[in-house]
Amino acid sequence: ATTEIYPLSLHDALPISLKLELTSLRSRSVTSLSGGELRRSLIARALIQGASVTLLDEPLASLDWPSQELLMALLRERSQQGHGLLVIALHCLNLASLYTDELIILSQGAVIGHEESGVILNSPLIKEAFQDDPFSIKHPRYGVFQRLPQGMG
Repeated sequence: ATTEIYPLSLHDALPISLKLELTSLRSRSVTSLSGGELRRSLIARALIQGASVTLLDEPLASLDWPSQELLMALLRERSQQGHGLLVIALHCLNLASLYTDELIILSQGAVIGHEESGVILNSPLIKEAFQDDPFSIKHPRYGVFQRLPQGMG
């Protein structure tokens, strides 16, 4: 037996499916999907439901770099269009700073800071949260701060 994911609304499902590059998967069973394909399918299913609040826990896991940016762009677009509140738990702070308006930094389960996304990655909160002080640079195109690992040197 195969398990299939059915969209709740064709009107809402098609744009999301196109943007997450899912239309070519429609004839495949869920059990034949890769981890990234399954992840994108489940996120699409959550978005299509049209909830007033959507919580996504590490939605970028199992996704390659292009798919991560594709998903973050879609999430930002939907948020800007007023499709409800979107709360995302991420470890990829660089992508978060590019695609979100605000970041909340947690350390050991407690909120230690909340700032505008483009600023917070240059804040002492990062060192406090991660017990590390990576290099901070401004993104060449968007001007928001990004963090780079210290490397081996």
